[in-house]
Amino acid sequence: ALAEVRHSNVKVVDVSGNELTRRSCGALGMMAGVLERLEVMKAEENEFGAKGGMRFAKALCAVGGGKGLREVVVNGCEMGGEETAKEWMKVAEVCTGLRKVELNGNAFEEDAVEELKRVFGDTLGSMSD
Repeated sequence: ALAEVRHSNVKVVDVSGNELTRRSCGALGMMAGVLERLEVMKAEENEFGAKGGMRFAKALCAVGGGKGLREVVVNGCEMGGEETAKEWMKVAEVCTGLRKVELNGNAFEEDAVEELKRVFGDTLGSMSD
């Protein structure tokens, strides 16, 4: 069954507004490695929290962002925290195919926001949180 999913034509996964919690974040991030044609992953307005945000970022790094992932949108997922920001900075280094990352509305501290902007550069969307 996994082989069938791996070769599917899924290009966009949007699980926004589903009240996903930290328990699902690792699996969600790993989808980038399973769905070979995945280009966009949206998970806005969920309840990841800091631990979930770290799990999601670590999973994305573990699969190198997948083959074709270009955009990750996780605005408003309550991920703020210094450790979470550090994990997302690793995503910028490991997942070099990403062209757009949106992390707005996650209550990151000002210093973390500045560092995220520095590391992601033009790839990072607005950070007005």
